[in-house]
Amino acid sequence: MSEFLEEVPEVGAEGGGGVAITLPPIERIRFEVWALAWPVILSFGLDSILGLSSMLMVGRLGADAVGAVG
Repeated sequence: MSEFLEEVPEVGAEGGGGVAITLPPIERIRFEVWALAWPVILSFGLDSILGLSSMLMVGRLGADAVGAVG
């Protein structure tokens, strides 16, 4: 079970068996989301740079070089 969720008996629950959960502070949630998101953001940024650099290199070849390869 996640370290964030604490099992607390529900108040006034008839028959028992109900569980209430408490959420962590918003700062902790933001930290956890950022820890998961930054690698993906970096990966997408690097992928965009790679695509741009590929287009720039092919663009500098000129029409004759591209026609000779294809």
